[in-house]
Amino acid sequence: MHSISNESGAGAIRDVRRGGVLFTAGTSTGVWHILSGAVRLDHVDASGFRFVRLAVAGDCVGEETLAGGSHLSDARAVVHCQAQRLATGEGADGSALAAGILQRQHQRFLDVVRLRTGTVSDRLRCLFAMLAGGSARAIGTFACPVPTLADLAAIVDAAPETVSRALGDFRRDGVLRERRRAGVVVDGERLHAHPRARDSGQAEVRAPSLAHPRGHRRSPVTAVGGIVAGIA
Repeated sequence: MHSISNESGAGAIRDVRRGGVLFTAGTSTGVWHILSGAVRLDHVDASGFRFVRLAVAGDCVGEETLAGGSHLSDARAVVHCQAQRLATGEGADGSALAAGILQRQHQRFLDVVRLRTGTVSDRLRCLFAMLAGGSARAIGTFACPVPTLADLAAIVDAAPETVSRALGDFRRDGVLRERRRAGVVVDGERLHAHPRARDSGQAEVRAPSLAHPRGHRRSPVTAVGGIVAGIA
C-alpha cells in the first residue's frame, strides 16, 4: 500500500497511497511530519476502529513516542500523502519539538469539534477546507483530494447515505464544480457561503456505529450523484 524511501532513520520520507498505513498501534516508528495529504488516526480496541482525529499537511503524528512509548493509534492515509520522519533529539531540541506539536494540535482538536457537530453540510465544508490546506481560499477554485465515502462518513460522524446526499447537494449548488482523477475542484466562494436551508435537518442524522471490527474490509469506492467519493 505504500513505498518507503530512506526508511532507516531521521529524514525518512514515506509515500502512502490512499488506504495505506503509516503506522499501527503498539509499534514505535517515531514522530512523522505530514508533508502532503491527510491521515486519520483511529483508536483500536476489541470493538474495532474509532476515529480520533485528522492530521493534514503541516501536522505531526506519533508524538506519543517522544516519551519512549509506542503508538497509541493506527494512522492511515485517507488521501494520498507523504510523511517525513523527524529527528526528535533530546533536551532543548526535544522540548521545542513537543511544544510545537502541542500548539498545532490545539487547532486540530478544535477542528475535530467542527468536523463532528452542526449540520452534515457544515462538517463537510470544514473537511474539504482542511484537505485543501493552503490552497483553500474564499475566492476562486482549488483542487481538493477526496477520501472514500466510508472515510468521509466516519470523519464527519454521519451515515454514508446522508453524506452521499450532501455531496449531491454540493454538486447541484456548484460547490464541487467538476471531477478530477485525484479529487474534485471546489468553488471556494460557495464552499464558504452560508449553507442552504435544506441542510438544517442533517444535524440529527448519525451513523449507527463508526466502529469497524478488526479485519473487516472497508466499503468500496462509491459513486455519488456524478461525483465519486474516493476517486482513484
